Amino acid sequence: MASSRPSPLDRRAGLGALALGLSLAAGGCAEHQDFVTIDRAVWFSDGQSCSLNAGGESLAAMTLDASFETPIGLGVVVTNNQSTNPGSNTGIDDTQVRIESAEISLALADGPVGEPFELSLPSNTLAGNDSEVFLVRVGSEATASVRSRLEGRPAGTIEQLEMTVVVKGERTARVGRSRLGQFESAPFTFPLDVCLGCLVDCTCGCPTATEFAGTCGFAQGTGVTTPGCTGPGGDDGAP
Repeated sequence: MASSRPSPLDRRAGLGALALGLSLAAGGCAEHQDFVTIDRAVWFSDGQSCSLNAGGESLAAMTLDASFETPIGLGVVVTNNQSTNPGSNTGIDDTQVRIESAEISLALADGPVGEPFELSLPSNTLAGNDSEVFLVRVGSEATASVRSRLEGRPAGTIEQLEMTVVVKGERTARVGRSRLGQFESAPFTFPLDVCLGCLVDCTCGCPTATEFAGTCGFAQGTGVTTPGCTGPGGDDGAP
């Protein structure tokens, strides 16, 4: 009677196939990784400094006025959650990652706004346990698409625009001549209140769609006035 037990040759073949499968999985396409995360959203503290701080207060809500021909923006805090290996004897920090781009998706309640697209980001390097803020700036053509979807709706309508961001990059350490691989963060979604004309401030004369003073070039967050206006919501930062 033939034995049902696998021969040593069969066992070696099975182990070889398993090892090959693991190798292919490790060297495959980038997938979501939890060692690089988008932790929260931040925004400019005023319309003059135009600098974002990774240690700034988390953005809880923000309004976008799509009646203006401005970009759509969001500051995102990206963290490399890896810890440096204190026992490494190579002298190389193998926790470093390089940020390369962000994939953006926009959606209103009645469906997506266009197709997802990718934007280049500054190719900054993050060491383990480091955080940095990146400004994701979507061109005014996306604002025009949002505006066309809102036109014809009742005056004063405020809807929710979901902006979803995925950060992409690569690990800078190497194994031999090969990099350890590409990565993608898990998606981060921030809901913006979006309207047509709700941020218009006519204190110094009503601003046009292209000549305005908003928040660092964005019709977001504060009242939008004519250039040089120093009234409420103006570019002097007055309350």
